[in-house]
Amino acid sequence: MNSCTYTPPKFPCLNCNRPISWDRRVKLFCSDLCRDESNYVRYYRRCIQDGRIEQPDIQEALHIKFVFLVSGGYPRDERVISLEIRERVIALYKGRCAICGRPGSDIDHVLSSDNDISNLQLLCRECHNKKTVAGFIQILPDDPQYTVVVQKRVELETRINALTPKRPCDNQLDWATISKRIRNERKLIFFKSLVPIVNDLVEKDFILRRIAEVLNANSVPTYRGHGRWDRHMMTGILHLMKKRANSGGPELRNYAFAAALNLIEK
Repeated sequence: MNSCTYTPPKFPCLNCNRPISWDRRVKLFCSDLCRDESNYVRYYRRCIQDGRIEQPDIQEALHIKFVFLVSGGYPRDERVISLEIRERVIALYKGRCAICGRPGSDIDHVLSSDNDISNLQLLCRECHNKKTVAGFIQILPDDPQYTVVVQKRVELETRINALTPKRPCDNQLDWATISKRIRNERKLIFFKSLVPIVNDLVEKDFILRRIAEVLNANSVPTYRGHGRWDRHMMTGILHLMKKRANSGGPELRNYAFAAALNLIEK
């Protein structure tokens, strides 16, 4: 079995600049908390831009989001509710808020993150937000966390109120386009980093399946950081390399044509 030494490229988190662990599926943020912080900044900036910032319900929503951020983030994965469970809760409460009786919209966890039907109730958005805020514990100036919270608020408000986005992930207007561009750029950087390894195997006349076996045997990660290489994934890389070859420089150009033309049909 051929051996190779490979170290994947390091990508900085768009929110905090710390290196992103390779097991993160999307190479944009180093943690869910950083992803949520960037979402908060963009949402706040949109609300300022379109004038919704003056609405009481928006102010309440922003307050809730901030508290969750400084508390370590909202446990989204723990509280995912299936469509079947959601429909059962709505039917159980006949579509009405358990507190005020108005039409309900939100599935609320009564006491914990347990998704058992006995721990769920239907609430309207207003009652849900009030219940959430009522459960918050105020941090006083003598609390060790008080300074941390104040510093985080100042940091985020600086980004929120900037005339132009301080970070690419703060751009509330073009984030969809920016994030797609950065994902594509980082994926191509990753593929380029595999050039020496794959090119060496191409020169040895290895077929796609064999190349995939070598990458797996040497623990070379896939771009998503999960799963294993196979011939179909290799074909996708070679097609992309061939497509980008003309703009990738001599090393990439030589690799792309040699690999793509020789291996795609194997």
